[in-house]
Amino acid sequence: MKRVLVAALALVSLTQAAKAQKGSVLLYGNLNVNSTKDANDSKSSEFSVMPGIGYQFNDNWTAGVNLGVNGSKDEISNSGNYNKTSGFAAGPFIRYTKTLGSIFSIYGQGNFNYTSTKYKPYIGTNSTLNGFNVNIAPAVGVNVINGFALNFGFGGIGYATSKLDASGAKSSNTFSLSFGQQVNVGISKNFASGKKK
Repeated sequence: MKRVLVAALALVSLTQAAKAQKGSVLLYGNLNVNSTKDANDSKSSEFSVMPGIGYQFNDNWTAGVNLGVNGSKDEISNSGNYNKTSGFAAGPFIRYTKTLGSIFSIYGQGNFNYTSTKYKPYIGTNSTLNGFNVNIAPAVGVNVINGFALNFGFGGIGYATSKLDASGAKSSNTFSLSFGQQVNVGISKNFASGKKK
């Protein structure tokens, strides 16, 4: 009986801590690291980090900002010389969350970002690509404990426009639809305001 009571109290505590609450702060982030080596010993690596912070102004809607940095390094024909890229993205986001019981929630998030990427080839001239992107992605959140949640995304819809920082360059536009083609995993933490609703 004592174990059942302790488990019930823990479940209630978990549920209350994990729910989005009006006036609370959401902190989240995604990390991607990838490294490959082919049969010829050529190597490539890439990474991206994108944290965000938002204010939950009711139990469903959150608005905030995110900031991302990324980079890649690709070896040229197993020579020890590399082409490199580095970039960042920043802008606002809005998220709508629907709670499904005490453990699961689903949400859709829209990001609206300014982007800039610098290309540094081993041979040739450095260049910069600036632009904007918009993407909308659904995800499933799994509440773990004390306001922490694991978030699983399964693609989304995106539009990007960019232009090379050079005279006479034309804009490039891309539309993407990636449902079921990728899985993203992230983590989030809800910091409750301590105010009672």
